[in-house]
Order: sequence, then C-alpha cells, then structure tokens
Amino acid sequence: APMGYYDNRTTQDIMVGVAGEDGGSGAVYLARMKYRWHWKTYLQDVDYGVHPEGYTEISSRTNKQLDFTKFSQFGKSVVALCDLDGNGENDIAVGAPGVDGGSVFIIFLGRQGTLVTGIVQIASSMNGFNHTLNETAGFGFSMANVGDINQDGTSDLVVSAPYDDGGVGALYVLLIAKSGRVLGSRKLGQTSLGDKLNFLHSGSRFGWAVSNI
Repeated sequence: APMGYYDNRTTQDIMVGVAGEDGGSGAVYLARMKYRWHWKTYLQDVDYGVHPEGYTEISSRTNKQLDFTKFSQFGKSVVALCDLDGNGENDIAVGAPGVDGGSVFIIFLGRQGTLVTGIVQIASSMNGFNHTLNETAGFGFSMANVGDINQDGTSDLVVSAPYDDGGVGALYVLLIAKSGRVLGSRKLGQTSLGDKLNFLHSGSRFGWAVSNI
C-alpha cells in the first residue's frame, strides 16, 4: 500500500504486510523508495527506475508493545492514514485478525517513517470501539481509508470482519480521533441492516475485501 512521501522526495514510499512472518505472528515492512538513474556510457546500459532505499520492520520482534503469538496475522491488511499527531509524518493502520477476535493497530510514525512513536489497539470494546466481537470474527482482515467522513481533519476507516455473525460477515465504519482512538462506529451487516443484506448467508464472508472508490 502507498504511504505518502517523506523528506520532500517525489517518490512515494510503500508498506507491505507479511501476515505469515515469524510463525504467523506477522510483520509490516516500510520501504523508503528512491528514483535512480544510472548511465554506464552514452545511450548504453541505461539503468533507471524506483528502488528501495531502506526498510523498517514493525513486528513483535522489533517492538515490545506488539506482543503477538502464532496466527496473530499482524499485517493481513495495511492502510496509510493522514498525519494524526501533527508531527509531519503520515501514520498507518495495520490489521491483525488473529488478535483478540481481530484488531486494528493505529501506529504513529516519526523520523521520516522509520520510528514508531506510539501504538493504539482497536479491538472488541477497546479504545472507543463499542462493539463486542466473537473470538473468530476476523476483525481487521481487510480495511480501507475512506477519507474524513465527519470532517474533523483525520482519516476514517472501514474495517471488515468476514467471519462475524456466524460467518455471514460484517463491515465496521470507524471514525478515528487524532489520538488513534475511535470517536464513533457503526456496524454494516445483516444483523444491523436487515432486509438490505438479506441475500447474505452463513459462509458469505461479507467484507472479505474492501476498498475505497
């Protein structure tokens, strides 16, 4: 996923989720990209394009706040956010559907995207998310930045839980505060919308993938 620009460069950096890393606990890698030209001789052996300039790993191996076990699947979904804390660096959201019935971690970045300055976990009845998820809901399986819905200057999210409601699946709209906590949320699923989603059934996995358009 693209994650914005750092230190005034014109090449966009990217992040990659690796949910199966370290026995399934998962990891996210931030890659700083650089546009590079190389000329060996005039009009010969031309090498140009975008190349990774450096990597930053975010995982339970590199951060004590992320105490994961096998099958946590941290990095199953990754989304770039706006600069929540106002330090000049875009922040990110990472899904971990195997943690506490599913979780989304808001990760604050500093120093050109190479330093984690804070982490907020959003999960069942935690940090303003006032919904109770079952252990197999898979919250955080997929998600999308849907812009600033409530016009408070921060990015908001739609997060899927494809195993929620007995495998029918559901989406959750999250209004994100500058602190990373949830200001408000709404469930979009068969149990909340009724007839509008009456075509769904157990095993539909509603929310297997989500995207903004």
